[in-house]
Amino acid sequence: MDKNELAKFFEQMRIDLRNDLKTEIEQQTSVLKNAITEIREQQDKQYQDLKSENENLKIALEKQKEIVSAMNRLNNVVIYGIPENTREDRDTLVNKIKIAFTENLKIVINNSDINWVRRLGKPHKNPRPILLSLTTNLKKWQILESGPKLKGSDLFLSDDLSPEERQKRKYLDDVRKLEISKGAKCQWKSGKLIINGELKPFDDLKKKYGDHVPAIPTEEHQDDNHVPENGESMRKRKREEKKPPKTATNHTNLKHAVPKFPGFKDKWK
Repeated sequence: MDKNELAKFFEQMRIDLRNDLKTEIEQQTSVLKNAITEIREQQDKQYQDLKSENENLKIALEKQKEIVSAMNRLNNVVIYGIPENTREDRDTLVNKIKIAFTENLKIVINNSDINWVRRLGKPHKNPRPILLSLTTNLKKWQILESGPKLKGSDLFLSDDLSPEERQKRKYLDDVRKLEISKGAKCQWKSGKLIINGELKPFDDLKKKYGDHVPAIPTEEHQDDNHVPENGESMRKRKREEKKPPKTATNHTNLKHAVPKFPGFKDKWK
């Protein structure tokens, strides 16, 4: 074997070795890619499972918070309209409530009926509402069911609602005012709105009015059938407005028009 043949032999070996090495690397790379893809898929699945579990835990936690919050508010009553002074301690506040309930509701409140009591919000010129926590739910409903006796007074009673419930109640009240402005008959029943004798679910009203209830139209916009004045009627109305008021022109009218002063002789008699 001469040098040329030997050189060709080694060159071919080099090419074959490189091809074999390339093939091996490609195979190993493919195996690694598949393994990495499988690992990623497993990790994605585990992440989605953990995410779903986390969301379920959040939902369960929120429900537990709602339950705890509802239990905390179960025996609460909010009282509006009781006067407030700057030096008002707990005993003074309790005495005001006792007097108000005795005089207006004919209900006797003992210290044993009260869990705790406090004013809501920051002090301002108007009396702040009072949050009264009672020891029994029975006493709470005895008070709330006597609420109609407060009609005509400055006092008002309300159940202790959650922020979400207060927002929902405000939305329904805005709908009530708007519907009344349109001539509808509205009333409350167990915290729900009845319009023209038909119970309106909250979700249906949200679909109708959106997130924000439209403002009540002013008087000039309430009549959708109003026909604008034409030029002639407008000119006639302005002429009528510019006419001076009628004055007395005969003796009969002057008799009533002339002022009478002391010592003045009525010459028209």
